[in-house]
Amino acid sequence: MKHASRLPTILYALSWAIMALLPAALAYAAFAGVFGEDALMHAFPQAVGSGGLGPWQVAGATILGLMPWGVVMWLLWRIRGLFDRYRRGKGLTLGAAGDIRTIGLGLVVLGMVKVAAHTGQILILSATNAEGERILALQFGTGEIGFLFAGGLMLAIGQSMREAVAAVEELRGFV
Repeated sequence: MKHASRLPTILYALSWAIMALLPAALAYAAFAGVFGEDALMHAFPQAVGSGGLGPWQVAGATILGLMPWGVVMWLLWRIRGLFDRYRRGKGLTLGAAGDIRTIGLGLVVLGMVKVAAHTGQILILSATNAEGERILALQFGTGEIGFLFAGGLMLAIGQSMREAVAAVEELRGFV
């Protein structure tokens, strides 16, 4: 007797819930001033000169800071689709292998976007500083490394799964 796990259904529902709550949380944060001038000056004290920030700097730094969240939303959408395949019993298919590879690629992109967004924020926030006080800084920490390795691992798993499904299909042709 085959017993189906409820875990994919739970994870599917959870991914929908997170996709619904994340934009609401970001909107709340925006209204609470998390993306305002004071918050940016507190988050990047080394980048902001004595002249404060202009509105274009606040807007630009905020938009760059939200870029990783856009990638996260896209990743959640793809993860939701993978959990949907598993809950429908379609986990060992080429489609699932492709989803795993796409999610892996998304994790790699997320790691790179986080680095690029942070660097861009510092460039924007220090753009009006006096000459010699402008900053270019790359921040590459364990989180970004984790995204890159997890993404690489998922790319490899997806490729292996794609090859396994192709081998099974080839064997079916002989039977």
